[in-house]
Amino acid sequence: MQGSAGPINFFQVPQAVVAVLAPGENAGRQVLELALIQLFREERASSGYAADALGMSQWEFIQLLGRHGVPYVDLSPEEVRQDFQNASTFSHHRRHQRPAQGV
Repeated sequence: MQGSAGPINFFQVPQAVVAVLAPGENAGRQVLELALIQLFREERASSGYAADALGMSQWEFIQLLGRHGVPYVDLSPEEVRQDFQNASTFSHHRRHQRPAQGV
């Protein structure tokens, strides 16, 4: 994947597809957004790449994901449990460390 986004002029969006897309919006743009969202879901495009390809900030792409019901972070319950356990262990360890002695 390379470069930034340019105009979508390599395919025509069929009228049947245009009819079900958001009215008043650029059909080519919507198709590109949906394609990049799917590539992000499949872990074939990073949020940074997708944002760049769409000419938006990474935060705007994260908001776009939210509008489409796609989580930015997709962790299993086990991964979330492990992350909380790791954070708790780290926090406990930091609270019980002795302060460094000045030289």
